[in-house]
Amino acid sequence: MIRLFKNTQGCVSPLIKPSYTALDPGGPLSDRLDESKIEQLRAWGAGLLADGNHEVRATGKAILLLIEEIERLHVDVWDAKTTQEQEQPDQADGDGQVQASLDRTLRARLSRVRGR
Repeated sequence: MIRLFKNTQGCVSPLIKPSYTALDPGGPLSDRLDESKIEQLRAWGAGLLADGNHEVRATGKAILLLIEEIERLHVDVWDAKTTQEQEQPDQADGDGQVQASLDRTLRARLSRVRGR
């Protein structure tokens, strides 16, 4: 849920209700980052980046930079897996079709990320 609020400088920023609580260490906070969590972090970073306070803006920029690095690391892992799988000659036909589908999906995600 995204709500807008005015900060102390009068700038409007999004306030996103987190889907977890910090007091529940065994809850969803310990889950891996999926695409929806990355998008939520991206929205937080963008909201903080629009703030009037330079320290808050720096925090927003740091969040966005970390998200970019996470996405680059995903690409690196993907490339390493693809290279490793290409070196294995016994790949079945069904696996090749799945790989092709995954390659198309990754290319689409990369083009979206690069367009930002």
